[in-house]
Amino acid sequence: MPKILSVIIPTCNRLENLKVLLRSLERQRLPGEHFDIFVVDDGSTDGTASFLAEKGVPFVSTTNGGPARARNLGAGKTASPLLAFIDDDAEADPDWLSAAEEAFRRGLFKDAAEGDVIARGEPLPLSHCLSHTGPGGLLTCNFVVTRECFGRCGGFDERFRYPMNEDFEFFIRLRKQAELVYVPGMKVYHPVRPMPFWRTFCGAVQFARRRVSADFLLMEIHPQEYRQVKFARTAQGTLRRAAFRYFFSSFFAFPGSLLRHPWRALMWAAVCAMRQKAFFYLWLTRYRG
Repeated sequence: MPKILSVIIPTCNRLENLKVLLRSLERQRLPGEHFDIFVVDDGSTDGTASFLAEKGVPFVSTTNGGPARARNLGAGKTASPLLAFIDDDAEADPDWLSAAEEAFRRGLFKDAAEGDVIARGEPLPLSHCLSHTGPGGLLTCNFVVTRECFGRCGGFDERFRYPMNEDFEFFIRLRKQAELVYVPGMKVYHPVRPMPFWRTFCGAVQFARRRVSADFLLMEIHPQEYRQVKFARTAQGTLRRAAFRYFFSSFFAFPGSLLRHPWRALMWAAVCAMRQKAFFYLWLTRYRG
């Protein structure tokens, strides 16, 4: 008989982060007979599949297709009435699943629920940091949805090959067809993860191209709703903003940490400058219309 909750984890080449997440799921206060875990190894080459097989964690390995495809695949491989999504670089609060299960059992939500994502550690220059408390986060690293609602909404759009806008696009469709409720006790933590300078710097052009492509795809699918999840009314406006303001909006996002970590600040400045240059080139040559 299916358990009430299935935790779906897409992962790609982040084995050490995944181990931390799995340990946090072992500490859940919700009894183990109420939930199961399923990992989608999205083309990892760092030994993820061997580790999962050795530990007996249910998983499937597939060629790299992005988080949208991986989440859909995980949903299709499980049978629980509730799907809980979390990212491989997050950590679950011990009460994460019990809060979701209790809220559903008490009828506090019937379709989908979101909770708090709390940054853990000091935000650093040149790091990945994610934080949102209260309703409206629209973050797939802390999201529970009924299987029926997930199917009714059509799952994630697999045309989004990278972790960019696939979450916004899904939530636009979700909010048209279902009710999304905020559950305060449903908490996950997102540790601040320093990013490697050279790989991030060399990937600046690829980052810009992927982000612009994802923005234009989102606008193509949802021209009216685009402005609800972005700072601009159109993808052209978003690109214009990045082309002329990316450095300032990104580099000065956490001014205090720039003074405390001057070397990382210099490296982050170089990355921001290279990304803005790439955005400006794309705006100047391809997307000014």
